[in-house]
Amino acid sequence: MKKYYPILLTGLLLITFVLSCGIIGKNMTNIPRKEPVPEYMEFFNIGKQAYEEGKLDEAVDALQRSLAINPDFVPAAEMLGFALLDLSDYDGALHQLSAVLTNNAYSVKARIGVGHIYLLKEDFQKAVDELDIAITVEPANADAYFYRGLALKQKGDEYLSTTSFVRAVIHDESYRATVAGLIPLTEPWVANLFKKEFLAIETKPSINRAELAALLVAIIRDQRVYSSTLQTTTFQPPQMYDMGRQVVTISDVPDDFWAKNEIYKAVNAGLIKLYPDQSFKPEQQVVKSEFASLLQALLMRILAEPDLAVKYIGEISPFNDLNSAHWAYNAARIVIEYNLLQPREPDYFGLDDPVSALTAIQAFELIKK
Repeated sequence: MKKYYPILLTGLLLITFVLSCGIIGKNMTNIPRKEPVPEYMEFFNIGKQAYEEGKLDEAVDALQRSLAINPDFVPAAEMLGFALLDLSDYDGALHQLSAVLTNNAYSVKARIGVGHIYLLKEDFQKAVDELDIAITVEPANADAYFYRGLALKQKGDEYLSTTSFVRAVIHDESYRATVAGLIPLTEPWVANLFKKEFLAIETKPSINRAELAALLVAIIRDQRVYSSTLQTTTFQPPQMYDMGRQVVTISDVPDDFWAKNEIYKAVNAGLIKLYPDQSFKPEQQVVKSEFASLLQALLMRILAEPDLAVKYIGEISPFNDLNSAHWAYNAARIVIEYNLLQPREPDYFGLDDPVSALTAIQAFELIKK
């Protein structure tokens, strides 16, 4: 029997070896194969690392190589655009980021980049247009609001630039220090813009009397406009008196009303009238005839030209909806002469047309300038 031991041992070893190979082979087949990284990705990763390290020339070279292999690789095109922007190659950056937007019009990052480029190229209206699109897609984007504020400030649109800066701070508190170097955040009129009621005004297709008073006081802020009784730059509502020196209160403007201070200031200055029952009607829609009358009063005070009040009295009206005897006729002619408002049609003023927030803002800004 012993003479068969070597044969049996050899057989057992052979069986064990075969079984081991089978198990190992089986396990080896379960190990996933590592796919090779495409060459365009290799260059992209090199470019990405170089960009993050501030090696812009190296980043541009690697990203261009990536795009040469795969022209449709959007992340490389986007990063290349920003690398070129950092190198002050505005035309090259604009080309790259515009290509990104061709593939994806909703890329907020690329849209902000294009807006930033137009800002640096001093094409401020195009910058605003691009940043407005970015905000439409992503309404809480602080970067878009900040660059929009810079562009509007360069255009001279002070109120709109200020509200844009305020929104940047609201959506990203880290912007506060930067914005504080551009606008006076501590001034009451700017602090008021943080109220949701103020920020809601500027996109409205029609405004009411409370919103009109708020815009007037926030934008004009000029002592020459107000009556001699207003010798303060604060926003506290001044006391108002009737002819018998009795204190007058506005019946429908409660103490906690969001625009109380602005309403009292505008009324006490004689720029917006109360109704006979001492009401202000803050929710009543502003129409073009009323707004024209207010703009005429502002012009007369700022220019110190009281004769403007009668300049067109007695002349034949060019408007089918406004005869020369109408109380707003002279005001309508004045605001058109000074390019503050436009008629709806050449022969139709539009007396009862609603006034949009943007129309009011632009008119007040022009008067202030």
